[in-house]
Formats: sequence, structure tokens, C-alpha cells
Amino acid sequence: MFVFYVSYYHLFLFVSASPEQRLGMIAYNSDSIILIMNLLGDVYRKREEYSRAKAYYDKCQQFIYERYGEDAAVQPASRVLNSQGIYYHLMKCYNEAESCYTEALAILRQLSEGGAGVSLQVSEVLVNQGINYYTMKRHMD
Repeated sequence: MFVFYVSYYHLFLFVSASPEQRLGMIAYNSDSIILIMNLLGDVYRKREEYSRAKAYYDKCQQFIYERYGEDAAVQPASRVLNSQGIYYHLMKCYNEAESCYTEALAILRQLSEGGAGVSLQVSEVLVNQGINYYTMKRHMD
């Protein structure tokens, strides 16, 4: 849940701010901020602004580590890892992409054992991992 103390002045500042500045105005009390930053990274990746995309993915990872610790098995972490895997694949860093997909699947496996409904997200990661393996000529593994 986002908490805002809204006055006309604050509303004006929020509306006139850039997307990056808006993120700074949002209270960091929800997993939503991780997903928003990840989506911004995805937007920049699709616009082929790869350095900006990477910066957002790194911010997501940093926020996850600060909030949950390095070995966090939380759903936002698996989403960020999937996005990072796509980024690394596009950069032709196939081993790094494979590592991201493998780690994302491990997190999703842990979450599914706890009863979380993650089958759609698992299928997304598996498709991306399959594309990566095909590109690496490892599709028969």
C-alpha cells in the first residue's frame, strides 16, 4: 500500500516529476516498488536503452537484498531475475542469462512448495531459458 500525504503542492510536484523522481517520492513499504522498478527496466530494455535497463535491474536486486537478504525466496526476486536473464541474453551473455533463469526457477520451486500459485511465472522463465539454450546450441540438453 502506498502512503501519500497529498496537498495541491505535492500533487503538482508528483505530476511534473520525471518517472525516476516519482519513484523517489513513493514510500518504500511494499513489494510494489520492486515491481515498478523492474517494469521501468523492462521499458528501457524494450527501447534498447540497455544501460538504463541494467541500472533499474541492479536497483531492484539491491532493494531485494536490503529488504529480504541475499538468499531471499520471494516472488519479486524471481521476476527481476527473469528480466535480468532476458537482458543478458540480448547482450549475448548467455551463461549469465542461464544463471539468472536457473536461480529464478529455484525460487519459484520453493514458493510453489509453500502453496504459492506461480505456474504462469514458471512457464515464462522456462520459455526464456529454452530460447537461451537454443541460442547456445544446448537445446538438446
